[in-house]
Amino acid sequence: MSKKTTNKPSPEPQKKPNLKKGLALLGACMLTSLVYFGAIAVSEAVSVASGVPFYFPISIIFIVITGIGVGAMVIINAGMGSTPPEPDQLPEKWNNEKKERFIGSFSKRKKAVKTLAFWVIALVVPVAVDLMQIWLESLIK
Repeated sequence: MSKKTTNKPSPEPQKKPNLKKGLALLGACMLTSLVYFGAIAVSEAVSVASGVPFYFPISIIFIVITGIGVGAMVIINAGMGSTPPEPDQLPEKWNNEKKERFIGSFSKRKKAVKTLAFWVIALVVPVAVDLMQIWLESLIK
C-alpha cells in the first residue's frame, strides 16, 4: 500500500540570530557610549579646572546625527519599502532604462540602509541611557 501524502506548504525556515552582527552592534554601542560619556566627562573636567561653566553639546550632536541618519534611510530606501517596486508603480515620465536602473539598485540601497540603521541604533543607545539616568535621578529627588 502506498502512503497518502498531502501537499501542505512547508513552513518557512526561521532565521537564526546572527551572533556576529549582534556582537558588532554591541561593540558599536560600546564605542559610541565611550565617545558620548567621554565627551561629557571631558566637558565636566574642563568646567571644574577652569572654574568657568563649559558645556559640550554632545547629546544634541548625537540627536542631530541620528535624525540625519533616519532621514537618509528614508530617502535612500525610497520610502522604506521592503520589496522592489514594480515598473508600473514608478513615475510614468521615467523611461524603461531609468526604471530598470532604479529597480536594479534596490539591493544596493537596502544594504546601505542596513548599515545606516546599524549606526543609528548605536547612536541612540548612549543618548537613551543618559536620558533614562537623568529621569531616574529626577524621580529619586
